[in-house]
Amino acid sequence: MISGVNVKNRFRRIIYVIYETAMTLIAIFIPKYFLVKKAKTIIKDKLYPWADGIEFYLSGRSALADVFNAISERKIGDTVLIPDYVCNILHRTITTEGLAVETYHVDENLLLSLDEIEDKVKNSNISAIVLASIFGSQNNGTDILSRIRQINEDVIIILDECQNVILDNHIELIDKCLVVNSFNHKNIQGLMGGCVCYTDNFLNLNSSKATFRTIVRSEVLMVAIFMIRNLRNLMQAIGLLIENRMKYSDPKLEYSFCERFPYRVDIEPITKISLCSAIREMLHIQNTEDKRKRNYLFFTHMVVREDIGELITTERADVSPYIPIRLSDEKAFGKLPLKGPYAFENDQNSTAHPNIFSIMNDCHITFDEFEEKHREKKDCH
Repeated sequence: MISGVNVKNRFRRIIYVIYETAMTLIAIFIPKYFLVKKAKTIIKDKLYPWADGIEFYLSGRSALADVFNAISERKIGDTVLIPDYVCNILHRTITTEGLAVETYHVDENLLLSLDEIEDKVKNSNISAIVLASIFGSQNNGTDILSRIRQINEDVIIILDECQNVILDNHIELIDKCLVVNSFNHKNIQGLMGGCVCYTDNFLNLNSSKATFRTIVRSEVLMVAIFMIRNLRNLMQAIGLLIENRMKYSDPKLEYSFCERFPYRVDIEPITKISLCSAIREMLHIQNTEDKRKRNYLFFTHMVVREDIGELITTERADVSPYIPIRLSDEKAFGKLPLKGPYAFENDQNSTAHPNIFSIMNDCHITFDEFEEKHREKKDCH
């Protein structure tokens, strides 16, 4: 039987999905110029006060594509350094723009080794390095950026913050450095979209490179995706209320790998509906972080009590969209929103860290509901 608190939470979820759909569809009638201006103001106020320039893209992948396209055209080095444990779409975006990829190792706590980085950035063929902060790890400190710049004055430093859009981020850019982030269901709870933030547009980035036909196609497609996603979310919320149904896929079957479709890496501007969704969620980012912190605290106790694994300690796992964990008990498969280890782009059956799984902390379903489901199952035996 569902507790009274969770019945109330699930009713709220249904109302929220309906409200979100209505308000976003109304907002898309606002001229895009004003939406872009509003989004830039929020980003400067809440996230990156140093951001003198911001470009908005169809997705985080699209933002990265423009960055690597500009780097390729500079013809200063032909290789990009990236972590060996990261979403394979990063590798694909780099090679699509005609650049080579070289990896550096991140440890079991998803932190880089500055000694290895220093050794590799000495190579004159290195045009850029990507520092990714995933699962709450913070590979974006000023000390890291400064040491890289001391070794190589020309290398471009890209902070991949697509999973690390947090309020108290302490990021301070140096020269030839920029931040890439995204608005999707992972971090900023938006539909899709990405942006590049910088103090100096040294790469001459421009998100408005697509044809009018392509832009219209993307606008129509994203409205359709938005409606389908929210209809699915509504049906899921109703299903949880009626049947207490909560099932998730089994990550043992495959590693996390982004296929060729629909993960395109074309350079296109953000759509209006994605921008509306991102603005709405950025305005409530404090509330999102508060919910994630509560979930993280509860899940920390749940992991110990149920003996399902070991949480991987990272600096900001409490507000990360994914909580890293090493599983010790297969009973968690199919019961929690697990994400499998990141696979390599060239071998989707291999990974640098096969023991690292992650739990999605999406703020909409609280972990006490997972425990309630688990408890009911034990009571039936």
